[in-house]
Amino acid sequence: MLHSNVIGQSLIKGKVVDSNWQTLDSVQISNIHSRESLLTDTSGSFNLTVEDGQLIQLYRKGYKKLRLRIANAQEPTYYVLTLEKSKPLLDVKGYLLAYELDSLEYDRIYGVIVNGERIEDVDMRSLPLAALSKQNRKKWAFQKLFAKWQSEKYIDYVFNEELVKKITYLKGNDLRRFMSSYRPSVNFLRSSTEYEYLSYIKRAYQSFVKEEKY
Repeated sequence: MLHSNVIGQSLIKGKVVDSNWQTLDSVQISNIHSRESLLTDTSGSFNLTVEDGQLIQLYRKGYKKLRLRIANAQEPTYYVLTLEKSKPLLDVKGYLLAYELDSLEYDRIYGVIVNGERIEDVDMRSLPLAALSKQNRKKWAFQKLFAKWQSEKYIDYVFNEELVKKITYLKGNDLRRFMSSYRPSVNFLRSSTEYEYLSYIKRAYQSFVKEEKY
């Protein structure tokens, strides 16, 4: 097993295949925590630096995203990971393709403002007075509002009534109360695996049932 030069980190190896055990090249593999990202080579192989408990994500167009929690960065020494073909307009966590298409359209409309210079990127100590103009203040305020709106929209797409209803069998006012009381954060949804997310809904439902009894 190869180890990285940083204490606590390990270099994991593996390959990515499809459901027919054909190797997949150009699969994007990302460490969600360190933001390190790479593509599998022509043989579907990869090497990635990870730590215990970190989350990695695999993505290739036409396939379902796969997220894997690394319980032990030193074991196993080799991974064989399988990607499944994606269904039209459906991702493992809900209608995320529709969300992504919708977001791309808004980026096209507001991209100049949203992707422009942000207030946190500006060195206030050397900031010229002109940079504090009303126009810039409006732009930065819009960026914050847009980011919050996109986060809420992401939650709506992932934590949707159709999925929650299938798991909990709730409906009507009970379903609405449950979804309001146990609405997850965007950080949790973006960093969790599908298993962790579905487990959250099941645990939340158990708590909801107990609360309704008292």
